Amino acid sequence: MNGFKALVYPSGSYHYCLNDLHLVIGGRESRLNLLKAGKRAWEETELHETCYYAKQYFEENMDACPLAKLKDTHLIARYQNYGCYIASNINSPLVASFETYLGEHTNKEKLIKYDSNVQAFPPDTFHYCFEDKHITVKGNDMILAKASGRSQSKRAWSDYERTDSCYYIREYFKTVSNSECDIEKIVPYPVRSYGGCFVSINSTISRAQVTETLRANIQGKCTGCNKGFYYDPVEDMNSCALKEVISLPFIIIMLIVTIFNV
Repeated sequence: MNGFKALVYPSGSYHYCLNDLHLVIGGRESRLNLLKAGKRAWEETELHETCYYAKQYFEENMDACPLAKLKDTHLIARYQNYGCYIASNINSPLVASFETYLGEHTNKEKLIKYDSNVQAFPPDTFHYCFEDKHITVKGNDMILAKASGRSQSKRAWSDYERTDSCYYIREYFKTVSNSECDIEKIVPYPVRSYGGCFVSINSTISRAQVTETLRANIQGKCTGCNKGFYYDPVEDMNSCALKEVISLPFIIIMLIVTIFNV
């Protein structure tokens, strides 16, 4: 890969351009390969995976992007293979032909193809908007789970669960999202986290409602779906201040009663 064309922004997101097409590749698949030697078995992370071959393919078939293009956030999720994400601004035949190329070089069995217009920037962060709510879903669980039905010399080993809680969270929000998101807006309030999967919202006003609906819709669908940390809604600062004003005199009175035994 001498004279590497791609520019990166933010770090880890590789940008390619060709005419009107702007494509971004981010992350890595994190696929674990089984290695065997005699009666022993272990796993090793595969470095030549989906994102590796995607960079190879688009290096050969696309050009470098101008610097101004790196801040163009109008991208739609196209492909995901666990920790590897590919997004582009338009659905070009060149993007579709990548599937054929990938199949010639590696196993594309678990490649997820997105047909809906889900906004993605950076490519591992999906945006969903509805009823003044702006939700972002980033990453994957990245929790190793015992692989069922596998053994080598009475030993079992682990792998990442591909259809994890982040997968089902994206599937749920895809069904309710019905408006375009402003990617430039900050989405600062956490809703849920589990491993490397993070969900955030733009406002605390509807966080409790979204939390309960999300929990109900993913419950029981995967190992990590029944786990995760849900963040309690932040109380309004004015109500907190009011509680302090009310409670302080009460504490003083109780101290007087206790000391003087009134």
